[in-house]
Amino acid sequence: MDFREPKRRKDGAGDANRSSAVLISIRKVKDFLVSTMQSLDEFRLLGILSDVTLIAGVKDDTISNGGDYISLSSQEEILAHRCVLAARSDYFKAMFTIGMSESKQQTITIHGVNHHLLKKVVDFIYTGSCKVSRDEIQDLTTAGAMMQIPSLLGACREYLLDNLDVFNVFWVWSLADAYQLTDVLRRCAQMIPNQLGVLLKQEEFLTLPASMVHTILKFPKVNLGPDYNIDILREALQRWVDANRENSNQMAKLENYVDFERLDITLHSRSGEGSSGTRTVQMSDKIETLPDCFSLIAIMGGFLQSRTCEQCPTANTIEVLDTLSLSWQSSSVMSTAGRPILFRTVFVSDGMLYFLAKEKLCVNLYQYEPITSRWNWMRKVEASEALWRLAESTCQVRATAENGHEIYLCGSVTVKSADKGKVAFKIDVKENRVHDLPTLPHPRYHHGAVVVNGDLFVIGGSTLSWEPLATVLILRKGQQQWGERFPMSVPRVGPGVAVVGEYIYAVGGTSTKRLKTAERYHIASNRWESLRPMNSPRAFPGAMGAGGYLFVFGGKSYAGSGLGEDSGARNVLRSGERYDPSTDTWKELPAMDKCRCEMITVTV
Repeated sequence: MDFREPKRRKDGAGDANRSSAVLISIRKVKDFLVSTMQSLDEFRLLGILSDVTLIAGVKDDTISNGGDYISLSSQEEILAHRCVLAARSDYFKAMFTIGMSESKQQTITIHGVNHHLLKKVVDFIYTGSCKVSRDEIQDLTTAGAMMQIPSLLGACREYLLDNLDVFNVFWVWSLADAYQLTDVLRRCAQMIPNQLGVLLKQEEFLTLPASMVHTILKFPKVNLGPDYNIDILREALQRWVDANRENSNQMAKLENYVDFERLDITLHSRSGEGSSGTRTVQMSDKIETLPDCFSLIAIMGGFLQSRTCEQCPTANTIEVLDTLSLSWQSSSVMSTAGRPILFRTVFVSDGMLYFLAKEKLCVNLYQYEPITSRWNWMRKVEASEALWRLAESTCQVRATAENGHEIYLCGSVTVKSADKGKVAFKIDVKENRVHDLPTLPHPRYHHGAVVVNGDLFVIGGSTLSWEPLATVLILRKGQQQWGERFPMSVPRVGPGVAVVGEYIYAVGGTSTKRLKTAERYHIASNRWESLRPMNSPRAFPGAMGAGGYLFVFGGKSYAGSGLGEDSGARNVLRSGERYDPSTDTWKELPAMDKCRCEMITVTV
């Protein structure tokens, strides 16, 4: 190929092309810009070509000299380049370009920040990142807003969204409100009503301003736990009033928003000194009623088909039901980083679900936030921990105490684990302790179990030879011997059991066939009574009490045929039902995404 210069045309047309400009550029512009900033950062650290020195001047660390603040830690200097600071920060751009006195100074004191924080801000300006602890993110967000650094505010916003939980949501809410971080505010407004029962127990609630308390009361519905106890909110509001009684400004604001008398909140205003005397605005739409209550029921795991064994396919998802709207809120795959989650290891703490994942010889603890469907890896579990014992006990029937962190395991979910049929123990995941309990009088499989005020009830099930049982056992709190209670009216293998008020409910199960009958046990009188049957036969369903209702999900049933609903091919249901004790009626629920049986249900 000839690479020589092409011949010129006689008419000179080629001369115009030779003289026109041609754009040439590197192919990886991003890498070029990054390397430039890396070089400038190296210059900064070495003091090369730097033209400004920054000094932190937090007011608490300064002394006044004729109205000017002089830093007490002036030896801690940070070298930088004006052009870089101005390019990343409108605060510095204005300082250096519109004739402010700092534009002529070599050393500039930055008030409102300490040296440690100022260094992180400058590091971010040069590199786009900085190391920050959870305790420092609030100050860093404040500094980003003060110095008008949008990229730093954006990074703080992403950090807040990624790390939002029930332990920090109140101060994150306050921070997002102060700097109008819209998406963070939206996430807080989603989490707070769904976790309010947990949040009201925190001391931070008492420090909220009146405007935020008002916002909480304006939520149309709030999750205060499975009992729908609105007094939890009323008592928390009374505590807020008691804690802020001396703050006349905040009290006056809340009195403008809320009709305390109608909400049965005591102000105890002293004569002539009541906060109402400082009221400046009279709201015409005062809050006179508290929000509606609801709860969330999380349903997880279970088998997809009627014949169940370890090799059978499982429903590897979580579905969450809003018990007020009776609508499914979310569905999430129970797998993270490729590790399948052991759904029988779930426990609830502070409104969050926790699961264990086992891979070879390693056990990991994961947190699941049901509102955002977000999984968080927490840590590895040591073999000496109680959680390790929980990961190894997935073949045992479980019951969870009202506090959510005490898990009782007794008997077995399958006759194939015959050696587990009499074993009983309690795992306290909060205290990291395992308590051995007295063994069951006889091996028992596929039974139901519930805990009421520390007493463990074992209901129905079968013997090792699959003989259905109607008997009920009780292990009272602190005792070392099992007792018997009045038996059910019919034997039930794989019943759905749950506590609602003063009763233990037992529904469905199987005996000679899959059952749709239901009955309940009055704990105080030791008596069972029959209820209206369910709409469908259900063996091994999920059951949970919430808001005075009994919720039943899925289970093994029949496809039905011309011979009746209790005949035909065996199948697994997606449907659910809600029982209303006040009317003795069952209401159909919206279907789950997955058919499932032998799943775990918990309230969040």
